[in-house]
Amino acid sequence: MITLYEELTLKLKRSIRVDIDLIFSLKGLSFPKTIDEIKEIGFFSPKFKANKNDIYLSQDGRVALRRICDVVHQTKKYNNMLNYNDVFHEVTSEIGRWLSNKLIPDDAEFINPLDVLLFRKIDNYTFVCRIDGLSLSEIGSIVIGNKEIKEYNHKLISGISNVSDNANDVIEKEYGNGLVIVGTERGSSSAAQERFYHNAELSLSVLRLYSCALYNAAIRKINIRLINNCSHAYGSASSFGWGDSEKSLIFTRYFKSKQDLKLDSDRLNRLGSEYFFEKLANLIDKQKRNELEEAIVKSLFWIGEAQKDLSCASAWIKLWSCVECFFTLGEDEITELNARGISSILVFGGYSHEKYGDYEQLKKKIKNYYALRSKVVHRAEYTHIDEIRLAEFSFIVAWVIITMVSLLDRGVTTLAHVQKESERLDMVAMNPRKTGGP
Repeated sequence: MITLYEELTLKLKRSIRVDIDLIFSLKGLSFPKTIDEIKEIGFFSPKFKANKNDIYLSQDGRVALRRICDVVHQTKKYNNMLNYNDVFHEVTSEIGRWLSNKLIPDDAEFINPLDVLLFRKIDNYTFVCRIDGLSLSEIGSIVIGNKEIKEYNHKLISGISNVSDNANDVIEKEYGNGLVIVGTERGSSSAAQERFYHNAELSLSVLRLYSCALYNAAIRKINIRLINNCSHAYGSASSFGWGDSEKSLIFTRYFKSKQDLKLDSDRLNRLGSEYFFEKLANLIDKQKRNELEEAIVKSLFWIGEAQKDLSCASAWIKLWSCVECFFTLGEDEITELNARGISSILVFGGYSHEKYGDYEQLKKKIKNYYALRSKVVHRAEYTHIDEIRLAEFSFIVAWVIITMVSLLDRGVTTLAHVQKESERLDMVAMNPRKTGGP
């Protein structure tokens, strides 16, 4: 098997060598002395120990770290076997090792041991997950691809080590005599689990397809579900699995939402005073809405649908529906209209977002995001939208909607007004010398 270092081109090797030199230089490292200095860097930034001292990466060091991780994660050897967190963890671990040894590696010295660490994470993992909305009559199981649907049996966990009494009780209680889908995927435990969920959904979609072909109202009346997340269940949900090598239990359990939205009086007051909470809420029941208000309510519907959607690609399209209702007023130059509109609202709309202060760069990013949308809509692609991109775009969309609500307080009522202002701001931002700046 080809090594990671052998797969890298000379250009990528040089890039990694430059980034390693930067990370291990004074420019790449940071030595905060106070809590405020640590806050400025970020509590969750990579931290290393050397001579009993805490060492952080500077902004330049963190950028270099991400570049190395991006290169490794995008290689043929690991792209489908590891997720980004797997790569990030091992790259930072290797940096920490060299720092503690007070040595600076070259590209080969860094990559080769990293390759060993990464490869050790890969194994064949078998997973079991409950399904609902399907019953089997007079047949023991159904095989779809490399997945098997059958009634749960305790024998599935009989060969797994380190199964605690608590985990065993939970599994027996949840799974009982219900149907499960079983399959094996290769990769790190987390990457294999993600792929199992994805492929299990595709397997169930085969059954969904035929249900729609056989039963007239199946699209609404039949609901075949993979119960791997509590948004798909009324109670707790779980899946379990094991690796070929160690036969050690991997048990993942969810309770209700993955994360609650925590609101207290201070936060609720801030939503009202700064972010137009009441004004937005009142639009829901308002009988006669102006054009901008109507678009805001449409966007509110679609962002809710996007949040409920477990498919990144599908949620991506729904998020685009949120913003296209503001900016797509015709059929020409749709990409430009949306990029211009979103960028002008985010940069000049009245709220400060440090990450999106560069108008030209943000506009390029939005055009790229629209191209990703087009891949889903026009070419049926669905694997190119990851959770990181989805999280970033949902943030952008949410703030576009909030800013649109704020425009109502400034007397804006039509989408034509929004478009005219975005055109003016775009001209100012793209040609500051001619216009004198925003």
